[in-house]
Amino acid sequence: EASGKSLIASNCLYGAQLLDGWAVILDCENATNAEFMQKVSHLNLKRVLRYAPSSLERAFRQIHVTTKAIRDREAEMGRERKPIVIVFDSLTVPPCERELKENNLPMDFSVSDWKTIVGRHEQPGERAKVISAEMRKLQSMVVKEDVTVYIINQTRDKIGVMYGSPETTPGGNALKFYASLRIRTSAKKKIEHKSL
Repeated sequence: EASGKSLIASNCLYGAQLLDGWAVILDCENATNAEFMQKVSHLNLKRVLRYAPSSLERAFRQIHVTTKAIRDREAEMGRERKPIVIVFDSLTVPPCERELKENNLPMDFSVSDWKTIVGRHEQPGERAKVISAEMRKLQSMVVKEDVTVYIINQTRDKIGVMYGSPETTPGGNALKFYASLRIRTSAKKKIEHKSL
């Protein structure tokens, strides 16, 4: 919290705009602070494509659909390819699609209701499995279409750890494996501007 993740993200988007490129944000938290983003990076919010996907799978699908639409539009207009920067804020927030189906269960649901509506039982590591599958698809698209995807994640405390680091990142190890660059931010002390 308040460690500079959004600060870096908004400056990445601004960098794309400086190169006359495309700035896209997947705001899964519905918490984008437009005033903050403009203040820290001079980002032109009128030129930012913003989406609020309802599930983890839809967020990844949105990356593919948006990239294809942008590249098709550039080809139609006969323009050269411009940089695309997509900020995914944040990986931990959106539920899996299976979790959303649970909302359709009646108050006094039976096992057969569960199987019919939800489709299957919750599986251990479900989020990690979804992320792993989506990152495999994303990697080839990112290279082919020349896209930068900035994924924000948080750290969590492991329960009952006696040795090693007590911190972990949600979503399994796929993100660590596929990331070309990882940046860890942490808040130590806030810099305050004092007016004289």
